[in-house]
Amino acid sequence: MLACTEMSMSPGGPTSSAQQRPAVTAQEVRALLAAARADVLAALERGKSLPLQELTELRRTIQEAIGAYEALRAAEPSRQEELEMTLGRQVIDLRRQAALLPQMESGRAVPPARDRVASGQPFIESRPPPEWALRTEPPPPRDDQRRLSPGDEVDAWCGPCGGLRTHAIVALVGDQPKQVVCQSCGARHGYRLTPARGRSEDGAPRPVRATTTRRTKTAEELQEERRLQELAALRRELEAAVDVIAFDPRRRYRTGEIIEHPEYGRGKVETALKTTIVVRFGTGRRSLLLR
Repeated sequence: MLACTEMSMSPGGPTSSAQQRPAVTAQEVRALLAAARADVLAALERGKSLPLQELTELRRTIQEAIGAYEALRAAEPSRQEELEMTLGRQVIDLRRQAALLPQMESGRAVPPARDRVASGQPFIESRPPPEWALRTEPPPPRDDQRRLSPGDEVDAWCGPCGGLRTHAIVALVGDQPKQVVCQSCGARHGYRLTPARGRSEDGAPRPVRATTTRRTKTAEELQEERRLQELAALRRELEAAVDVIAFDPRRRYRTGEIIEHPEYGRGKVETALKTTIVVRFGTGRRSLLLR
């Protein structure tokens, strides 16, 4: 017996009822998305202490809601733009919030290594250490740690030259140079890397004075220093002023007058116009409106 499918006539030809009606409606998808979003927000408020079973069920709910939205779009291609505007935004928000959920641990057990021995440790952990790790003798000196000998060249402080110069070793005490000869001036003296300290009148060694080099100030530093000097001079002038005028917006002022503002304090008028004056206070310039 052949199974018959319910058919309906349309202007374009026969169409099945399954093709006319989608599996879910837009209202049902909206309800699924809202419910999934509420579950995600509740889980985020609880923090990261979610049981694995509950987290798995929550992710299944999210996938079902998003799958219902995709099925509705596929069933009604003529409403693509409408569905994206009404439900697409909810799907995007749901995915963003679902990304904040704790990640589920995944992976599989790793089989034991083939070199594992009966003791339980791999061969690489149970084999004896190499010979170089058992050596107790110091390693041979490198090129930068070679032994010095008379005639070798080293850098040393030369008093007559007044700086570090190349010297030839004349005598050694152990492995350290004792006497050297300057290759620049030919002076012979003891080996040192810093200037020799002189003796004071009582015979005690004088402390070595640290040489400081003055750095040239930049244009910005000079400008800032000049600004601070002018500001200090202005503050002194404002403090010493006797004829101070209380600020009144209905009054007219002249350049150079000292005023007393209720908010900014004392200031000196730099520019006077009909409706505005520019006053330089101790905290900076201000424009004040006049009536």
